[in-house]
Amino acid sequence: MEQRFAKWDEYLNTICEGVQELVANQHTFLRVWSMVDRNPKIQRPNSFYKFLYDTYAAYSISAVRRQIKSEKDRKRRKNRKRRNYNVSFAELLEGIIETPDVLSRKRFAALYESIEQDFEPTVMQRIVNHTYQQFAAAGMEHIDPNIVQQDLKELKALGGKIEQYADRRIAHHDKRPSRIPTFGEIDACIDCLKKLTIKYWLLFRAEDLSNCFVPQQLAADYWEEIFSQPWILPDDSDTSTEVLHSSIR
Repeated sequence: MEQRFAKWDEYLNTICEGVQELVANQHTFLRVWSMVDRNPKIQRPNSFYKFLYDTYAAYSISAVRRQIKSEKDRKRRKNRKRRNYNVSFAELLEGIIETPDVLSRKRFAALYESIEQDFEPTVMQRIVNHTYQQFAAAGMEHIDPNIVQQDLKELKALGGKIEQYADRRIAHHDKRPSRIPTFGEIDACIDCLKKLTIKYWLLFRAEDLSNCFVPQQLAADYWEEIFSQPWILPDDSDTSTEVLHSSIR
């Protein structure tokens, strides 16, 4: 049981990094377009804007697909060779559904006991019970697999069309028709992944991850400042490939 928890805990690290990157790129994309919306002088359609749209869409669709793929998906498909899937949120949730006793109330309470708090023991116990009942189970000694199943169902429902398009048009060049997902559908998937990451991080670590998804934290490098500078410099300026590559590392 401890070995399984350690494996899931490692999964969660990888998942969190992926979702944070997804949310950060979403924020950057939306901020760029808000700049365009506020400036009539740059609102003409052009190939650069198309490049931004296409790049962000392809990246987001692929990243969402990565989180909703699992080993069970492979087994449902006939005549497919065995392969190792990347760590995904779907894989983690399916594992919890199969062995929910790993995420027990006792383990969750021990997480809080290991953290220095200014609360009285009785108050701390109420906090633990309330949090566990809200996110994991009401009156059960381990996480309710039905709750986890609902989380997985929501994720799969939101990501189904995105997964299909990624399989047919991005990962492969399938001739079968597949509708391009809307940005609203992509945003809904990202919001769901963010919500689930915060929830399961709390259950695994007894830590609130909400502040790690706010725009100020995601864009701490002040990238917007580059738009206050001229992009096209005089011909005698250094525009070598070496300088360009060093600036994006």
